[in-house]
Amino acid sequence: MANLAQTYLELGRRDDARAALNESLRRAETEDAYLTLGDMDFEDGKYNDALTDYGHAARLNPRNHLTQRNMGDCYTMLGNAKMAKECYGRAAQLLSALLETNPRDGFGWANLAFYSAKIGDTKDAETDMENAASHGATDVASRFMIVQALDVLGRRKEALDLLLWCMDNGLSPAEVDLAVDLKDLRSTEAYRSRLKNLKGSGKASSS
Repeated sequence: MANLAQTYLELGRRDDARAALNESLRRAETEDAYLTLGDMDFEDGKYNDALTDYGHAARLNPRNHLTQRNMGDCYTMLGNAKMAKECYGRAAQLLSALLETNPRDGFGWANLAFYSAKIGDTKDAETDMENAASHGATDVASRFMIVQALDVLGRRKEALDLLLWCMDNGLSPAEVDLAVDLKDLRSTEAYRSRLKNLKGSGKASSS
């Protein structure tokens, strides 16, 4: 049922995907099913529902830093800064422990830079970005995390330049839309112009 839900999502049949996920969870709780349901609720603007979904996922696997980040995003959208910071803080702790075991994970350092920025640890965020760069975090996913860290740190010009690079190299505008901290960047003329050009070329995706 969970695999069927993913197929429905690929086909854009969200209602069928949701029904399949709920049936999958009725038969057996899984972290992935709750995470997928949470992502769908978040995308639909149902932040309280998404928070509940992610909470179930965290109960099944309390060591997943991405789940804590997702919960932090929900609290951010709900205007609860205190709980958001706590979730980002837990995400930072969990990821830091993983990086002690695997310090060459460039994408991990890029994520940690974002978490550090979100909890106000500017110095740590700077160090995390340096570590990401030194461990080859030059892919789009890693650089998009750096975009978000730079934006939170108030380095908007650098963030915008790097965001445009990410878009030129395949980042979906849908991913940018889901980044809760990039509202100001999305409103810039440079971003709007780049988005218009991508849509004109057929490279922009809404999925």
